[in-house]
Amino acid sequence: MSFKLTPSFGLIAALSVSLAGCMSSGGSQSPAGSSTGSSLFSNWFATQKTEPAPQAVAVAPEPDVPCPKIDIREGGSTLRQGKGSDVSVQFSLRDVARECSAGKNGAIVMKIGVEGIAVIGTAGKRGSVSAPMVITATKGDKVVATKTITLKTTIPADENQALFRVIDEGFTLPAGSDEAEVTIGFKG
Repeated sequence: MSFKLTPSFGLIAALSVSLAGCMSSGGSQSPAGSSTGSSLFSNWFATQKTEPAPQAVAVAPEPDVPCPKIDIREGGSTLRQGKGSDVSVQFSLRDVARECSAGKNGAIVMKIGVEGIAVIGTAGKRGSVSAPMVITATKGDKVVATKTITLKTTIPADENQALFRVIDEGFTLPAGSDEAEVTIGFKG
């Protein structure tokens, strides 16, 4: 029995040899020197693998936690350190945000974020500056929670001001304080 080579048989044989070379286990090298696979086809097949569907996990719904509104206390948005022409730095509160979660025994735990600016005064110098800020929760005429935190920032050597952002994650209101009024402001 003899085989007669036809142009189409030659083409198939050439393609087979080419594909065999592409599918060899030698692989190519990535710029970092690691093996990246042996061919376009094997990479294509690798990307065609189907992943198993993720298993649904039962998650208990988060309880609705009341989150009292928070405001900047009237008269508490600005603090000057020094007087008159001897002001070293002035702090100003610009924005506040809050997030609440359930605490122990019905308490409300507030995460409070504050943003503002510190500006050097005529008697000031660049570097680290800080100021005390008070968070207060009242219900009617009664203070139900209070906390003092220190705002800190660094005014760079080539600047006259610096923005600051502070997040306090542990302001806790006792149970039954869901209608409390929460304010922040500079101590002074």
